[in-house]
Amino acid sequence: MNRNRALIRLIDVALIVLMTFVAVSQLKTGYVDLPAGGDDNTPASLATSTASLHIYRDYFIIKDDGGQSRVGNLQGLEAVLVEKNRLCRNRQVKLVINLEPEKSSIAQNLIDVIDICQRHKIEKSLNFENFD
Repeated sequence: MNRNRALIRLIDVALIVLMTFVAVSQLKTGYVDLPAGGDDNTPASLATSTASLHIYRDYFIIKDDGGQSRVGNLQGLEAVLVEKNRLCRNRQVKLVINLEPEKSSIAQNLIDVIDICQRHKIEKSLNFENFD
């Protein structure tokens, strides 16, 4: 009988600790607010050109209206994105890059691509459907 009371007290203490943890930790769900990379001076009425950037472990694939190109390193990717952005601006079109990290990619590649887009004020969007 004494062992049953001790077990019940341990369960009570465990539940109290659990409830305290839940009450103290402020559980929140929300979205990550990524800053837009576009110019604030850009008129909202500009047409939009969308390109998909598939991020793999060792290379990147850019797909847009002009076709598909494969880039092997970050410096090459930066040059391609800057050129695409320049061409779009010359045509008065806003470029938006849809970032699509593949399962084989590493997180650092995604962060590097986001940095490139921010550095050159290229708008970006994450494809959340690919995240598991």
